[in-house]
Order: sequence, then C-alpha cells, then structure tokens
Amino acid sequence: MENGDLAKYRGFPCKIVETFKDETCVIKATLGTKIVSTSELEPRYTFILCAAIHYLDGNRYSHQPKNIDKGYVLCGRRHHNCILTGSIFGVKTTTNNSIQGFLTSIDTFVNREEAGTIAYMAKQTDVEKNMLFSEDLW
Repeated sequence: MENGDLAKYRGFPCKIVETFKDETCVIKATLGTKIVSTSELEPRYTFILCAAIHYLDGNRYSHQPKNIDKGYVLCGRRHHNCILTGSIFGVKTTTNNSIQGFLTSIDTFVNREEAGTIAYMAKQTDVEKNMLFSEDLW
C-alpha cells in the first residue's frame, strides 16, 4: 500500500498518509490519526453504489463522475429510475444517446460489463456477471 491509498482499519475506512520502511504507516480516519502496522490494513475495494445512465450530449458539465469528460450521468436505485428522472427534464433515452451502467464508490461511471467484474471483486455478487443488472445486487 502507498501514500494516498484508501484502506480499512478494523472495519473503518481510512486513508494512508505516510508509509515507513518498517512496514508501519500513518493512517487518517474519522477516529483520528494513528500509526499502525500495514498488516492490520485491508484494501478498500471499489464497489457498485447505484444504477446510472451516461447521456452522451457532447456538452461539458460540472460535478460529474471523474471519468466523464462530456455528457452527464443520472443515477437511481434501478435504471428505470434514471430514465424516469431524465424524462421529467425532457430527455429521451435511446441506445444512441446513452450508456447504461453504474456509479462506483470511487466516483467513476462504468458500463454493465465493467460493473459485473467490480461487483464480483467487491463480493456484491456470488459469481462474475458478463453484464450486471441492479437486480443482481438488490
């Protein structure tokens, strides 16, 4: 693990602030700053947060997932919730103007294929899915 990595210490999320040669590190968590052995840390895996649709309108918007340069992402419990939200604002959802996927815990949008692997690695599904559906998660 390296400086800046996210991890878990005794089940609580933390960030590695500084690492030392003797395999200890300084972590910062909601409980404060502490020096711990790196063997006590668990990696913090990326996991799926919610269903999302990336709308490809070619414009730039602020406050989008960090891997989205153009277009915007609408999120919801299931994909139909995203579609309904878009329709309230006059957006027509088609396969030509959107990509269905998911939002992750590290603020990235991933398509259904990438999400299948992430959910499996995060132990959100028992088997790796070629295409993830929100029904596979909740």
